[in-house]
Amino acid sequence: MHMHFKEDMGVIERIEFERLRAGEYQESISDFRSYFTHPLPRTRGHTFTSMEREMDAEKSMDVEELFAASEALEDTRSMKPDTEVRKLGSLHVASAVAKKPDAITLLEQVLTAEYHIPVRVTRIRDLPQTRKKVKEVCILKGNALGRVWVLHDDPKVLYKELVVSYFASREHVPTGKPLAFSPDAPFKADIGILGGSVIEHAGDAYTELLQRLERAPDVMLKTALGVASTLALCHAGLQKSKKSLSDYGIDAPRYSFEHALHETLGRTLNGEHARLERLAHALYCPARSYMINHGDVHTGNIVTMTAQNGSTGPETLIDQFGIIDWSDICTAHPIRDIVDFWVHHVRAVRSIFPRYEEAWDIFIAEYGRASKERTGNEFRSPRVDELILHRVQRDVLELFDPARTDPQDIADKAKYHAWAIAQNLQAYRAFNPQCTSAAVEILADMLAPFDYLKEPIQRMKA
Repeated sequence: MHMHFKEDMGVIERIEFERLRAGEYQESISDFRSYFTHPLPRTRGHTFTSMEREMDAEKSMDVEELFAASEALEDTRSMKPDTEVRKLGSLHVASAVAKKPDAITLLEQVLTAEYHIPVRVTRIRDLPQTRKKVKEVCILKGNALGRVWVLHDDPKVLYKELVVSYFASREHVPTGKPLAFSPDAPFKADIGILGGSVIEHAGDAYTELLQRLERAPDVMLKTALGVASTLALCHAGLQKSKKSLSDYGIDAPRYSFEHALHETLGRTLNGEHARLERLAHALYCPARSYMINHGDVHTGNIVTMTAQNGSTGPETLIDQFGIIDWSDICTAHPIRDIVDFWVHHVRAVRSIFPRYEEAWDIFIAEYGRASKERTGNEFRSPRVDELILHRVQRDVLELFDPARTDPQDIADKAKYHAWAIAQNLQAYRAFNPQCTSAAVEILADMLAPFDYLKEPIQRMKA
């Protein structure tokens, strides 16, 4: 904890998230003196002769007077209609109309104390790849550009996110590092700040990376293998942090497929609680080992990474990834996270390249390799029938997403996962025909009201 931490926490509590908006103001030119103490630059295609003549004509003006006036300078190209324009000789000066929002000033104050160097906010935008309230804030640290993410949530939820990020990053999990935060201090803010290497070098959304690989489906598999390694690091780091998380009141509840069913399908299929319980029993698969899982490994929580190439600039890596959003950590077999990501990955890839062939065995093998390298222990993969059952469970949970609102989007997603369920239940029938028949009967009855699922339901019954 640095010496200014208590002051920083007080400042953070005063930051209004909604006031962190782009377009509210523009900085004035704060050092106009350089125009007089340094020669004007000579740039190809531009001439400053006219401007120099204008400034020479104003030699009778006091330089300090000009410098004081320059505090109000604004770029006239972006002036609003009500911008006040004053004339210093033949040089036009636009006075700033909009005051910098207090939220941005306070954020700059916190980051200046954190980085021990003057920090200025240069851009703010909503983070597009997450459904949560997160803003990407670009900053200038001295002469270097950087980036942080500002999170907004209930203080209790946010505290959990920051504590897990804090300990996970200390165990070399590639995730955001909390700034101006210590788990030892009382936390009452609804604002949290993440920085560190993963945030600084975050690239496009994972789905955008896949779209850029439209003609290279084999490379899409390589991206998945990179995420497999990230998941191995994630699980190892979370497990090493288990005691610390418990000491700070962070719970990782035992994962329950039945509970997850009620949280997802239960919101769409009202009054189906009894059937959901029977479905959970039919698709039950006991875990032979437990460890802390991330709990929500969809593609939006996977962060692509960039590297700086001296000749071509930033380049997106296809084998290194970060992971974010720790609000759903749970205790389960690691296959829970592995299947969760794989199902989301395949759906995203097939929306781009429909003939994409799964390489499920290669993905699991890569996770096992990375896990052994990180922990020294062999990863015991579930049996084939257990893997199929985990796939069915995940596809069932993905049938209806309570967060989606577009009817066509809802229907398309449901159809995709219904067909996947039909295919995997056919494969599972060879291992457990009784449970398969029970699951098909329950699913067919529950999904019957949805006309767009008629064909995959028929396939399940075949």
